Amino acid sequence: MTADAIVANVTTRRQALILARSQQAPGGVPLILTSPLFRRDLSPAAVSTGPIDVHAVLPIPFSRAELLAALRTALGQR
Repeated sequence: MTADAIVANVTTRRQALILARSQQAPGGVPLILTSPLFRRDLSPAAVSTGPIDVHAVLPIPFSRAELLAALRTALGQR
């Protein structure tokens, strides 16, 4: 079974980097990170380093509409 996308809650930037690195493979699935530490104006590039590709970051709390928009965007980028 393969995932279409991964949505994960992280509590530290280090945890986000470890998770992102573990998901990097050819044909990898989009990675969306959520955290109470993220700000609304934080870009995915702030969490990504080098070849690590985080498709979206969502600050907690986030709305259902925000999550669905992030998923649509991430899945459309594949």
